[in-house]
Amino acid sequence: MCISVFTAGLTFRTPYFLTSNNDNHKFQFQNIKNTELSKYIKTSPDRTYLIFCFSYTCPHCWNSIENLRSYIRTKAVDSVVVLSVGEQKDRLVFEQNFKPDFTIKELSAGAMDKLTMAYPTTFYVANDTVKIVIQSELPSAFTLNKMINIPKPK
Repeated sequence: MCISVFTAGLTFRTPYFLTSNNDNHKFQFQNIKNTELSKYIKTSPDRTYLIFCFSYTCPHCWNSIENLRSYIRTKAVDSVVVLSVGEQKDRLVFEQNFKPDFTIKELSAGAMDKLTMAYPTTFYVANDTVKIVIQSELPSAFTLNKMINIPKPK
């Protein structure tokens, strides 16, 4: 048992989205009105938002879809905005396999490049400020809430 506990401790890593790398995103801690995100969402200071940017062909994005649904289903945030990039043929494959039950706004590659260069990227917005930028697979709402103590919406 001691060997197992020791090995588990050696293999533990801080989740990527909690490392300091994400502090380098240009939108981190910015008022949303000062970012390109303001073109796609109107916010209110007393509400929380999750903005999920993905590509139709990205396997990490695919692995995030059920977790995205968990934010919607559990109302972990007040509103979810989903932005995508990709070709029509890829969108059709995505829709056939994932049957999205949420609205997706498609952006041009140039417009998406102004938001992020990594897929998926998720922005958590509260008090009109981008509080968290997750540039990797989206954790479940439960996981994110537990790890960073996001207050439950009213």
